[in-house]
Amino acid sequence: PSELNMDNQSAISVSKRPEHMGLIPVYVQTNDMIADLLTKALPRELTDHFRKMMGLV
Repeated sequence: PSELNMDNQSAISVSKRPEHMGLIPVYVQTNDMIADLLTKALPRELTDHFRKMMGLV
């Protein structure tokens, strides 16, 4: 099965429907959701945190 990481409780509940078999919903806290760097306007602290996680200067 594929692992799907998300930080949205609504998306997790949708992913539990039977037609989504093969997915493993995993709740990921905001401080660990690295994709937020590319998809959201973030405060400087989180931007720096995710930038370091991605290995960017």
